[in-house]
Amino acid sequence: PELEPHEVALAALREMEGKEFDSRLFAFEVSEITRRYVEGRFGYQAMDKTGMEFLEVLHKLPLDTEHTDRMARLVRRWDMSKYAGTEFSDERRQRDLDLVRDMVEMTRPVEGEGEEGGAENESGEAI
Repeated sequence: PELEPHEVALAALREMEGKEFDSRLFAFEVSEITRRYVEGRFGYQAMDKTGMEFLEVLHKLPLDTEHTDRMARLVRRWDMSKYAGTEFSDERRQRDLDLVRDMVEMTRPVEGEGEEGGAENESGEAI
């Protein structure tokens, strides 16, 4: 059976745990995991969005304001690392993984709910 988007994302995040990455590669990897999850779970086109466009998508997710703001800071930091070479510590990387994991856990379907979630995708369809 095909894995659900949250299962794929959580497995990919576990795989990143404890691995040595430079900040730029880490930013690309965790950004891709996050975007693939959002795309698979909610139906938003996320992979081809700029960081700023992806921030608009994040604001449509069923997250509280605090988590949306924290995810927005991550996206900005990842872009700074990917395109300006900004470095961050191993501790910061772990906190980023933890925050993405929290976002996946908060937005995964409830048992028996399937992938329906009360939000809408870009086409306005219930997801």
